[in-house]
Amino acid sequence: MKKSVGIALAFSVVAITISLNSCGTTDTAAKSAEAVSNNVTIQLESNPTTGYSWECEIDDVSVAVLSDQSYKEYEHAEGEVGVGGEESFTFEGKNAGETTVTFTYRRPFEEEGSEATSRTAKITVDKKLNTSVEFLGQ
Repeated sequence: MKKSVGIALAFSVVAITISLNSCGTTDTAAKSAEAVSNNVTIQLESNPTTGYSWECEIDDVSVAVLSDQSYKEYEHAEGEVGVGGEESFTFEGKNAGETTVTFTYRRPFEEEGSEATSRTAKITVDKKLNTSVEFLGQ
């Protein structure tokens, strides 16, 4: 019962936001966006109090690399527990090309196959190292 409640909670808190470092904007409805620099940040709703967190795997690190990862808890009343937040993943374009990044929302202490959900994004880097991201199959 606890496991199914945790998974249901994980599904309910998962949403995708794309934030572009270069222009400082966030569009919560966006599933793809263009950046005018070689960095792009992807923000995913998360609630580590449930034991779940996002992991990412980049297929081709010669195209883009993970340059920063952070978590920011949502503002909340003092003493409030179980508050979620956003995990941010910043990728830096290194060479022209395309790569995919797979994000998996899971409890790292549980065995493989226990993922609550996953998302796949395509990162494209042009000759000038301008970087864009598009979520696939969402």
